[in-house]
Amino acid sequence: MEPRQSFAKNHKKKGEPLFLMQKPNEIFLGSSNGLKNGIME
Repeated sequence: MEPRQSFAKNHKKKGEPLFLMQKPNEIFLGSSNGLKNGIME
């Protein structure tokens, strides 16, 4: 298992949206869809 997948799973267990753990630049420039999905879910 890759560290990135493990990181994501650990935070999903705690119910914390992964996008909150990312850098602001990654949120707004790199994954606007992921940000929207995280909020909508």
